Amino acid sequence: MVQDAVVRQVEIIGEVGHQVLAAYGDDPLLDGVRPSLIAAYGMRNLVIHGYFGVDAGIVWETATRDLPALRLMVVDLLDRLPDEHTMPGGHGMRPGSGPKGDAEATATGEPDPGASGRE
Repeated sequence: MVQDAVVRQVEIIGEVGHQVLAAYGDDPLLDGVRPSLIAAYGMRNLVIHGYFGVDAGIVWETATRDLPALRLMVVDLLDRLPDEHTMPGGHGMRPGSGPKGDAEATATGEPDPGASGRE
């Protein structure tokens, strides 16, 4: 079950990276994080379309080594974004600017019940 949860989160992160690139691909603010967002989308495609060929070790390595670094880059990006940056659909890129205003929301937009106290 943990493996499935990690794969699902890799899928979500990769898709969000793709959406950010589609909306702001040429924005100079993305210069430092662009290669990592592209790589995250590539990993998303591998786990979604790889079916039985997905290597759990590589997914785990990505989740434990690469994603924490990507998180730091995204947090830095969010700190540097002007308030007018929004995603398609009118949702802001900043935490708390989603449809429910909750900084810890799941992919469905529902608050994550296990999110309280996480940094």
